[in-house]
Amino acid sequence: MDLEPEPGRKHPAHRPLIGRHNEPIIVFLTVCSKDRKRIFAYSDVAKVIVDAWRAAKSWHVGRYVLMPDHIHLFCAPGVFPTEPLKQWVRYWKNLASRNWPRANEHSIWQRDFWDTQLRRHENYDTKWEYIVENPVRAGLVNVSKEWPFHGFAGNGGRPRRRRPNIGTRLRVPLHTLNHRGVMPSARSTWNVCFTLRLPKVSSAL
Repeated sequence: MDLEPEPGRKHPAHRPLIGRHNEPIIVFLTVCSKDRKRIFAYSDVAKVIVDAWRAAKSWHVGRYVLMPDHIHLFCAPGVFPTEPLKQWVRYWKNLASRNWPRANEHSIWQRDFWDTQLRRHENYDTKWEYIVENPVRAGLVNVSKEWPFHGFAGNGGRPRRRRPNIGTRLRVPLHTLNHRGVMPSARSTWNVCFTLRLPKVSSAL
């Protein structure tokens, strides 16, 4: 499974997103705490983070797992044209930091993050089944359903198109176009990423 940072790589690559005909854009993210502090696996922190995702609507968060010192999540564009991923991550990190329940835990975030776009042959459910077992592999619980810090954020409704100012030409980056030169369907992205059958796992949120 290509879900963890590449061995030997010290800095994320942040490759351009690729839009494919009639296929959703789904990105797997890993975000770490600064100096890998073990500060995420608390109920009040989980609420702050999920609330920040729900407020940052330019990308929608689906399933996620909060580990003590890092976070795994799946996300998909909430607006088209797509807002840069780095800009969105910076925004919700700032929101969460401002509402963090314990001031003595600042600084909260590692500066960068790891992102991987799911490839054509990869299955969202299969990826999730691997990620949700992380607490078990880390020795935190015996079975994944015992870990309370995972779930489904579901921040917002169907994707919307941003309306440009009157008289402004809308420029769409070439890497967001599919092989026919058109944007992938916003609705199909939302449907695949956020209307899948949820796994039978518990959530404290």
